[in-house]
Amino acid sequence: MTFGKYISRSVAIAALSTFACAGASAATINFDQDSSAATGSFSYDGQGGGLVGQGISFSFVSADTGTGSKVNCVNCALNFVTGDNISEGDSVGTNYAFGSGGSFTLTGEVVNGGSSIASGTLLDGEFTGTPNLTRASNRTGLFSAIGVNTVNDELASFFGIESGADFTFATTEFSFGELAFNGDNGFSGNVTAADLQTGTDVPEPQELAIFGLGLVLLVGGIAARRRSTDGDLIG
Repeated sequence: MTFGKYISRSVAIAALSTFACAGASAATINFDQDSSAATGSFSYDGQGGGLVGQGISFSFVSADTGTGSKVNCVNCALNFVTGDNISEGDSVGTNYAFGSGGSFTLTGEVVNGGSSIASGTLLDGEFTGTPNLTRASNRTGLFSAIGVNTVNDELASFFGIESGADFTFATTEFSFGELAFNGDNGFSGNVTAADLQTGTDVPEPQELAIFGLGLVLLVGGIAARRRSTDGDLIG
């Protein structure tokens, strides 16, 4: 093997190894609520079932990918149900804990100017971990949860994210007000603020460039080797 061939092959292997070992950059999609127009309700029956959320509104969608812009979410509403109740908070500062599983679905239409980007089911998935609601007072509370989900392909594409990517929502917080409790520790109330962020990992542009360089050098090395072999046969 000549020195030139050795260098080409070594650089190719190093470039491919760099791509394989390099980390990925998290791409996050944010669903935000206009607090002045917040709608939605939630309830727990006090009989061991799940926490149910209905009609939780979102007004805007944005992402931190550098592609696309903050756009409007028209008639967007989240409906969910957690797994069954695990424990009940019977005083201020304690938690109602619920099981994983269940389901959540966000539907509506995302519009950029006068153009529709995506409509129908925008996001759906299920809860992981232990969703919980903390009683901040006798009248207010905060629900937080994590889970896994998929995102509408057209919406993901608008923000430069590959369709079919797996997402994880790690920031999901709903503030509740006007809590009303029944005699079985069940309750109901209205949503006063909502924040939902879901993210995935995507290769960074420089990693793709390095991968491309590795392929070019590797192919170049193979071509050089073939030319050398052909020359030996002719000679």
